[in-house]
Amino acid sequence: FIPRLLVVSWDLERADCNKFQKMMNLMVLLLCASLSQYTATIYDADEDYQEDYEDAEEIIAYNELDETELESFEKIDNPKKGKKYSLGKAMEPGDIVEVHASYGNNKNSFSVTLMGDTDDNFFKSRFRPGKKTILTGKVEGEWQQGVYAQWPRLNSGQDFVIKVVMYDESYEVFVDDIALNHNYKFSTRNEVRCVNSVLLAGGNGGLTWTRIILPGENKSDKYRMIKDLEENLSDLKERITDNVNGQSTNAVKQYANSAEGTIDLFQWRLLQTISDKSEMIDLDDSTLQWILSNQEILEMLMTSGDIANDNYKKALIILVKLINEDPLIKTVPLRMRLAVATAVTFAANCVRRMAVAHSCQDGMSKYKSFMDWSEKGLLYEQFNSGTAWHLRYVVGSWATSEELEWVRAKTPDSCDNPADIGKGYKGMVGRGANAEGLWLGHSPNRFYYFQPQTLKTLHEIGGACGAISKFSTGMIQSHGVPAMPVGMIKHCAFAWWKPDGEWSLDYASSGWEVSKTHRGIQYSWERPAYYFLLMNSAQKHLAEYRLSEKMRIAAKMALSGDRFEILEEASTVSPYNFDVWVELRAAMEDPTLEKATIHSTLLPILPSAREWQKDPENDHDISLEATVTSEDFVNATGMVSGIKGYRATCASTIGELLLDFPDPAEVNSIYIQWWKWSKAKHYDVYAMGSDGEYVLVKTQADERVEGRKSPRSFLDGWGMKTNRIKIEMRNERPSNNEGPVNHIEISKLIIKGRLYDYGAVSDGRPVTSSELSTGAENLVDSDENTLWSADADNSWFEIDLGKICVVEYIEFSWVEGAQPDHITISYNVGDGLRGQLSAEQPFDKVAMMGVEAVVMRVEMSGGNPTLRGVKVYGIEYSTKQILKLKVDMVYKHSHPAIIGHDVKEVIDQSEYTH
Repeated sequence: FIPRLLVVSWDLERADCNKFQKMMNLMVLLLCASLSQYTATIYDADEDYQEDYEDAEEIIAYNELDETELESFEKIDNPKKGKKYSLGKAMEPGDIVEVHASYGNNKNSFSVTLMGDTDDNFFKSRFRPGKKTILTGKVEGEWQQGVYAQWPRLNSGQDFVIKVVMYDESYEVFVDDIALNHNYKFSTRNEVRCVNSVLLAGGNGGLTWTRIILPGENKSDKYRMIKDLEENLSDLKERITDNVNGQSTNAVKQYANSAEGTIDLFQWRLLQTISDKSEMIDLDDSTLQWILSNQEILEMLMTSGDIANDNYKKALIILVKLINEDPLIKTVPLRMRLAVATAVTFAANCVRRMAVAHSCQDGMSKYKSFMDWSEKGLLYEQFNSGTAWHLRYVVGSWATSEELEWVRAKTPDSCDNPADIGKGYKGMVGRGANAEGLWLGHSPNRFYYFQPQTLKTLHEIGGACGAISKFSTGMIQSHGVPAMPVGMIKHCAFAWWKPDGEWSLDYASSGWEVSKTHRGIQYSWERPAYYFLLMNSAQKHLAEYRLSEKMRIAAKMALSGDRFEILEEASTVSPYNFDVWVELRAAMEDPTLEKATIHSTLLPILPSAREWQKDPENDHDISLEATVTSEDFVNATGMVSGIKGYRATCASTIGELLLDFPDPAEVNSIYIQWWKWSKAKHYDVYAMGSDGEYVLVKTQADERVEGRKSPRSFLDGWGMKTNRIKIEMRNERPSNNEGPVNHIEISKLIIKGRLYDYGAVSDGRPVTSSELSTGAENLVDSDENTLWSADADNSWFEIDLGKICVVEYIEFSWVEGAQPDHITISYNVGDGLRGQLSAEQPFDKVAMMGVEAVVMRVEMSGGNPTLRGVKVYGIEYSTKQILKLKVDMVYKHSHPAIIGHDVKEVIDQSEYTH
């Protein structure tokens, strides 16, 4: 039937492409169906093992067993089915029972069963051709729930070997050294000391049992590797714990920065990840031992970005092969960087080949190609200066080595240099339809005439944004320069690493803020492409990033109450390590973490942060902190996100925007970027203070405007502390009510200033006081009718402000004639005393000059003091606020605002409120 279809299809191809394609699809389905009777696996829907076990042939074989007839041997040829053979000992973890057989042309089941003295079927692997393999056991006469595993295909007359391996808690079955896809857990712990014999069943239909090899002195290689891994991890954990637990942050930092600490911490992280995935690796391999004990390559491996699916085992295997093939990797820095880049990149399940779908590339050949080109002087300076992380985006090119050689030769002269190679795409034709008028969007295969979409094909035929970005990426990578395609909203751009050490986003419709890492490109931390800029900053300060990463690992071994302090210091060492911020947030929520520890840790940040805040140059965009609402504008939050390509749109002639700040704000300037010709002709800006009343502070008459198309409006700030901003905009129609009216659109709104919460920071806070005093809670209840009094010459009270506060002054409301003779005020943060001062009469208002305090203590002597209340005035800083100030100081100029915003969002996700 298929040959006839071919004839019909040939005629159709010339007449109608659509019908031809449908006919070809039909032929593929028919071909698959015809082959399936030979290759498909039929799964038994019957899940009841007892019923499935009732196979007449197998019952006969089992009944032939002579329970008293036991044979002990190391190996035996041509064993009989239905006879139980002694193992000569009880099986132990790591032991192997090996059974050899020859497969006949049969569909009857056969099995290997491990048994005990009382004929308990502790483990049975029953193989059923054309069906699933059942792994199960029989305890106290009852079959346990079976585990169904996939049996590999065997041909008639094929010799094969079944190996059953006992581990600490499970059995594993191998067929010709290929492990079945499921293990079987022990039914009972007695199995380790009770399994001492084996029974073979089945054998009709041509199956022949040829040999049994019973457990000897040698253990399973896999079991040995598991035990070696466990032992190494235990030793590493003990060493790390000794150097971390109960130690000061500075001591942990020194250990992490030492050669010993580097190897311990990165080796533990690497091997623990492998163990967590229930994988193992041969630690006896000499090359692997060198990798694990060499500080340079181990640090490089563990700080060159994330590995897809944590495939560290595969990365190590690739790296071992590369070193065995090229021993110079051990001594030549460039070769080492490229080898590590190749290992971590090709540890992914597949590094795709652009031209052929579902086709993967070989890392070894890519490594050899780039080293060969480097030695011939064909690559640009970026190849030699890039870290292993940078080189991932060279060796991981979707183009083959042959394609890269071809496109390198096609580089236009005007772009053939390290600074201009990113302009090479301008020589490629951008088109949506080919010469025959076939549209790319309808069928890429037709557009390219069913040819593989190589760089050469893309160059000759052209294409849209995806083809241009892929071609440009390939051309850049052919010169040894890191590059990658970048996804955008309905567009594809590309990014490349320039000689100045920065990434450039080209052929882009928007900015980094709306970009995503293209599918198939590996990334670290998060998928938005601007995280490449964050990792690039980490790689620029590589020594600090590596130390920060080691401290992050060390924190995992520290006492839970000490982790916050270690991680906070790690974020200071390298604020570009995103994982540190994520784990710092988790450490804040640890119930064993003491508030005093947090305050003592964060206090050193505050003085420099306050000085930084005072500089007008450091005003930040407080609109990012605001809650934006509008009934008139669509996508109102888009304009304050700083994301190019998003804008707020009002289709009406009148629109209103509201911005609510979490704390009172000092507004120093407003910047409005209007979209094309959609500027509001009239607008008013209102500010609301703590009294809840709006005040008109600015109008369009106060603006300074730059540009005609997409104009920019600049407004100065105002003096009042602002809780809410309202902007009313309108475009009035002409008096004759005729003609078009432009709707209002804003692409960006930036409000520069700072947020602060200056006021009474003591209201409602916990208070304790001296023994003979009464009404301590009345001191902070803001009620003039309640009193605190002390009936002693020496008295005191203490207010816990809860957060670190910058205290400006304290107000005392005394009952007339009830003041003490002397007052001493002390203040502290954490466990230590910060300072104290003696107040001078009158004691109504005592200046504190901006001291930092969490606990305020007032000691009085003389008289019988009585107070209606006390108010401590200042600015309170929560843990989150201090950390976000730290982020602002670091990310102010180095990155797009969106990255700092993401880090602050991580901090805000913490439920810690102090």
